[in-house]
Parts: sequence; C-alpha cells; structure tokens
Amino acid sequence: MFEPLPALADETSGKHYTIGVLAIRGDVEALKEWTPTAEYLSNELPGHHFQIIPYNLNGLSQAVINDEVDFLLTNPGQYIELATKQGAAQLVTLRRHRIGGTPMAVFGAVIFTRSNRNDINTLSDLKGRRLMAVNANAFGGFRMAWGELDKIDIDPFYDLGELGYTGFPQDAVVHAVSTGKADAGTVRTGILESMAEEGKIDLDDFKILNSQSVPGFPFLLSTPLYPEWPFVKSRHTSNALADEVTQLLLQMDGSDSAAIAAGLKDWTVAIGYERVYELYKRLRIGPYAGLDKVTLLSLLRDYWGWLLVLAAVVVLVTLRAYLAERSKHAGQEYLKAIVSSAVDGIITIDDDGLIRAFSQSAENMFGYSVDEVIGRCADTLIQKPDHSLYPQHLNNNIHTGTTNILEVGLHEAVGRRKDASVFPLEISINEALVGNQHLLVVMVRDITDRKHAESELIQYRAHLEDLVEERTTELAAARDESERANVAKSQFLSRMSHELRTPMNSILGFGQLLEQDTEGLSASQRDSIRYIMEGGRHLLVLIDEVLDLTGIESGRLRVIIEEVNVSELLKNCISLIQNQAGARHIELIDNISDKGYRVEADYTRLKEVLLNLLSNAIKYNREHGQITLDSELTDNQRLRICVTDTGEGLTEDDIAKLFTPFERLNVPNIEGTGMGLVITKSFVKLMGGNIGIDSTKGKGSTFWVEFPLVRG
Repeated sequence: MFEPLPALADETSGKHYTIGVLAIRGDVEALKEWTPTAEYLSNELPGHHFQIIPYNLNGLSQAVINDEVDFLLTNPGQYIELATKQGAAQLVTLRRHRIGGTPMAVFGAVIFTRSNRNDINTLSDLKGRRLMAVNANAFGGFRMAWGELDKIDIDPFYDLGELGYTGFPQDAVVHAVSTGKADAGTVRTGILESMAEEGKIDLDDFKILNSQSVPGFPFLLSTPLYPEWPFVKSRHTSNALADEVTQLLLQMDGSDSAAIAAGLKDWTVAIGYERVYELYKRLRIGPYAGLDKVTLLSLLRDYWGWLLVLAAVVVLVTLRAYLAERSKHAGQEYLKAIVSSAVDGIITIDDDGLIRAFSQSAENMFGYSVDEVIGRCADTLIQKPDHSLYPQHLNNNIHTGTTNILEVGLHEAVGRRKDASVFPLEISINEALVGNQHLLVVMVRDITDRKHAESELIQYRAHLEDLVEERTTELAAARDESERANVAKSQFLSRMSHELRTPMNSILGFGQLLEQDTEGLSASQRDSIRYIMEGGRHLLVLIDEVLDLTGIESGRLRVIIEEVNVSELLKNCISLIQNQAGARHIELIDNISDKGYRVEADYTRLKEVLLNLLSNAIKYNREHGQITLDSELTDNQRLRICVTDTGEGLTEDDIAKLFTPFERLNVPNIEGTGMGLVITKSFVKLMGGNIGIDSTKGKGSTFWVEFPLVRG
C-alpha cells in the first residue's frame, strides 16, 4: 500500500482536511456517496483526517474564496471558473460506471418532458414554454442545455415562457416535470436512471428531446459529452499533500468500498477541459463573461494609441488631398501646424532613417529644437541598446511599396534627452504614404509618471502582502492558542466530572443506607437525608450532561445516521413521560404517529432530543394544560416535528439565553441544570438537523426540530 512521504507526514501529522463536495442530490446523498472516500484517504495517510462537507454551488464557491476547504469535487463548469479566479488546480478525473459497464470519464445533460406532451417534440417547441433547471450556474443542470438551445438561436432568458430553478437536489427538477409544474426540464445524465432504479419514477413517463446516441454511453442524452468531475486542490493546499492524495486516488481499486459508494470504477489522470472552455466562450459566461460589452470608454482606455494613430492617418490622408492643390511648401506648413498641436510627440522619419518632422511636444520632451534634429538619425533619441525608432525590417517595406499604411505595433523604450538624461517612453510606429514619399510616423509619449505610479503600486502591494502574512501568522497563532485552550478545557471538565462521580456515588450510597434505616431519626434528620439524595442525584445529572457536552465539543461523540420510524419513536417517548404528564393533569395530543413518517437520524440521539423537549413542555406547562405534537413538510424535503405547550411563553431575552450552558429560566419550583437544551441542540446539529423555537409571552411555546425526510 502507498506509504506517505516522510517529510510531509512529519509536517502535517494529526492535521484535519476538508473536502467540499457539490451535493447535486442533497447533503445526505453526498455524505453517503463520498464519506467512504474520505475514510479511505484517512486510513491510507496515518495522522491525517479527511472530512466531507456538502455544499450548493454558491456555498462551494464562497468556501474556496474563504480558503475553508482543502480539496473539492465539483462539476467542470464551476472548476474552470475557480481555476481562473481562485487558482484551484485539478488533480484527477473520476470515472463512473454502471454494474457490468465500461468506466466512463464523460457525462452530459438530458432535456426531457412528459411522454404525453404531444405538443413538445423538439427543442424548438420549448419557445414560450416553462423550462425547469437546477441553477443558473449549474453545469449539467442548465448550462449544457443552454448550449444546445443557443445552437438553434433560442435564448433561454428571453425566448422561453419561464425559466425556473429548483436548486439541489436535481431530483426536484424531475418531480417538477412529472407533476406538471414545468413543461420540460434538464438534469445531468444518470439522474433519471438512478431515480428509476430507486423506484421513484418510471422512465416510460418521460420522453427525451434532442436525443443523442453515443456508442458505449449507457445513459439518456441530449447534449455533447463533456469530461467528468475533477478532484481539485485549493490554492492554499500544499503540493506535497496533493501529490499523495493524487497517487492514492489513482490506486483506488473498483472493488474498494469508497469506489462502490461513489458509484465510480476508479479515478483517472486529469483530463483537459477544452470543450468546457469552448462552451463557456460561446455563451460568454465564466472566464469569458463581458467579452461583448465594449463601450466608448473601454475603447479609449484600451486602444488610445491605435485611435491616436488612426487620427493621425486621417490627418495625413486629408493632407495628401490638400497637397494635390497646394504647393509643397504650403503643405509642409499645414502639416507642421497639425503636428504641433498634438499632445504627444510626433516625429516623421524618411526611408533613410533621418528625422524630417519634429513636433513642439517632441521638442519639449527631448530638449532638442527642430533645427537641431532635422536631418539627424532618429536613433539619436533612443538609449541603446533599446528599440530603434527605425526598425530595419520597415526599410524593406518602404522600398517595396507593398502597403499603403502598415501598423507595426505599440511598445516601450528608453528615451534620451539632449542633456543625456533618460526617461521611459511609449512608442507607436506606423507607415504612411504622403504624395510619392514613404514616411514613418512615430508617436511618443513620456510615461515617467505612469512608471512611478506602477513602482509605488508594486511597493505598496509588497508591503500589503507583508502585512497580510504578518496578520495571517498572528491569526494562526491565536487559533492554535484557542484550540489548545479548548482541548485543555474539555480535558479538565472530563477529568473533573470523573473525579466528582466517585465521591458522589459514595455519598449517595451512604444516603441510601440511611434511607433504608430511618428508625430513631427525627423528622428534621429524615428531611436532611432527602436533601442529600436529591442534591446528589441532581449533581450526577449535571456531571453526565457535562460529560456529554465535552464529548460533543471534542468530537468523540459519534452518531449513526439511519432510517428512523418517527411514529414508533414518538409512541415510545410518550409512554415514558405519560406518568409525568398525568401527575400534572396535562393532556397529550399526538397528531404525528399515524402518518408513517421516516427521517434520517441517529435513533438513540433523536429519542433523547424528543424526550428532553417533551419533559420541558411538561415542566414549564400549567396544571391541566395541553401538549400538542404536530408535523409539517418544508420546501427542502425535510420533516419538522413541533412540540407545543400551553405554558407562560418566553420573552425575547429568555429565548436568547435558551441554548447557553448553565443558563436557566427564572421559574420557581422547577429543577434543572441549564444544560438540557444545549446538549439537545448539539445532538440535532450533529445529526444534520435544525432546531428552533416560536413563543408568545402568555400563550405558550413551540419547540421544533427538522430532519431530512425519507421518501418512498
């Protein structure tokens, strides 16, 4: 098996690395698909821990910008944008496969409608219709299809009746078409087949638009094929670590659990994404966005030299017509007046390389008068061995007379003044025909101020980089110190809790012995024993909750995400707290148990969460009150479980303190440690859920938790 490089192993021992994954079928599917790959890398690189973090498109881009992920796995479209703007680098390309099939390092998109839509048979029929896609920036979920519509001059942003987006997972697009919410939809190849294999759809209910057939490609297809997803390193990730990860991925066997879970045969060497760049260039998106946005200001800014040359050419053409009617002397005076009015220096050179005209601006720039330079070699004005004002190859063009006006470019040089001082120049050299004489028109601009500004900018950037590096070092030191303090805190709390448990168990043991033999004890003594037992049990609960909290914070507490039957779990919880509710004459109304919901969660931890919420609803309720269990489905396919009481309700200040350790509501005669909701929230987040509260003072409170719903 591959051995890590010794130098890298020492440098990054015990490090934690994150792999951001574009969750095209939702967070749960992404974790299920790619966590084995992270575990494979962790096992093969001792002392290194890799973790999968699912993202949507915008979230993954922001994570790369903020250097929050070390590696990422995303679609080719997002990769080329991150490579261009954020310095991301491709390592390998994945190859997916179907059982018994050939590994594929390419994929495409499929555009589809319902099979009973006889009015939609081609892409042209989508004009005026509603098309559902994943996201405007999704590659397989929109931009591939956009490329095909562009080929037939359909602009999806103007020619469709409506262009809608569902976001991830891509399954939502299929559901939108299936239920009639959209006339057609587009997803990446393989989604329809996967949903059919999972029993979620019947492929016969759909028909494919612009159907393509590629030998050896097993999926329904509407577009050209593009290279598969790349495994990418972020700009801050070391090349040495990237090399190790690359070798491990290339060595992954198709029979490995990580490969099976990811639905891929293996990884292959990095494939070029020229076809993706070509698509983005045609659509003017990504790195090519804004290429067609040309304004007068941008033309003046970017092509001032050429525009100035063009203006000079116009002047010379006009001059030629004038010279046809006037004498040569009058023409020269006219040209001199025009040249003298120009801001930049204008110099004309004959075919022998001698100066024939020298504008007032050129005089001011070089310190020579016209009389001092006319007839002299033009190279007198340039610091050797810099560029000549009279390149030799132009001499050949002049003598052959093959062109009327020949642009030869814009470049920089070092000018030399009469006093031998030098300064930076920007030079534009062009050929012009005046009468029967070939001349070179040379325009020069003093760029001393610009060079000073550039130098200051370079120094400023260097200083800024030093400040950033210094600040980064300080932040890293502060982070390390914070992490050490957090570890020390967790270790202290854990050891303290264990140390307290031993004497407390002894106290409770002796207290139980005293409870069993109270003969001869006074009422006051028996009350003291009861206080000892109640206080001891309360302290043990507090110790257990501290241990749970430190376990969560240190990452030792693990959850097992599985399919949980909500009805069975709630019935179990209700039976456990029934007596507690009955003691206060509180009615329990269960509106969930008969609906057959199933969620993705850890059974034991979810049970603890619900028991805590139900217990609080009883404790903080009024006598003869009610507790109602309700549920609702959120837009992102999650189940919300609500526990509503008829207690006094909470103020905004109370709500702000609910999830703070050791903070308790100021309610008399109600025991507690102030840790229950803190641990409950930690459990919920650990399972990938959400928790919240809605409360009105004087009317009661509703605590709710959300978890991914299991469909089917």
